[in-house]
Order: sequence, then structure tokens, then C-alpha cells
Amino acid sequence: MPESHSRRLAAILAADIAGYSALMGADEARTVGDLKGHQAVVLPMVSEFGGRIIDTAGDGLLAEFSSVVNAAECAAAIQRVMSERNEDIEPERRMRFRMGINLGDVIYDE
Repeated sequence: MPESHSRRLAAILAADIAGYSALMGADEARTVGDLKGHQAVVLPMVSEFGGRIIDTAGDGLLAEFSSVVNAAECAAAIQRVMSERNEDIEPERRMRFRMGINLGDVIYDE
């Protein structure tokens, strides 16, 4: 392995919005605005739980944590916040995150 690469154990949190394409098809401008509003609340939560954001392409979120417990607690907190944010939104317009966490060896490269 090149000297600039090293391996470490990491918990990776992957999330995206269920049904995002359908939401975009129904009302693109509103969907983008709603997503940006949710991201403004959700993305800072990653660092609050000791993680760092790797990528936020489209409706997705990819974050790295040194602790799988922190990743799981962050995911649960995001789900709680999104549940609260969705309370006053009509059911067909609600944004619900699908989430998965993987713990494994990753190659770290600056």
C-alpha cells in the first residue's frame, strides 16, 4: 500500500430520502427547498456526535464516525428530529431518511 494511505476502523453512516425522485417529480422547487431546510438542521448533528461528513450528493448523506455507538446515536437523533419536522407536513410530502451503518476497515487518504 502506498505510504500516503493508511487503514483504520470506521463506522460509516449512509442515508438518503425515501421516495425523493417521486417528490421531485411532483414539485421540484418545493422539494429542493424542503431538503435544504432539513439539511440545515440535520448536517450539523453529525459533528455533534463526533462524526464528519464525507459527501452530501443530492438527497444523500455519507458520514464517518470513529465510534459505531456515536453513529447509531446520531442516526436515532436524526430520525427523531425528522419525525418532529414532518409532523405538520402532509403525509405525501414528508421526507423520511433511510439509514444504514457499516463498521469496517477503511483506507484513509488525505
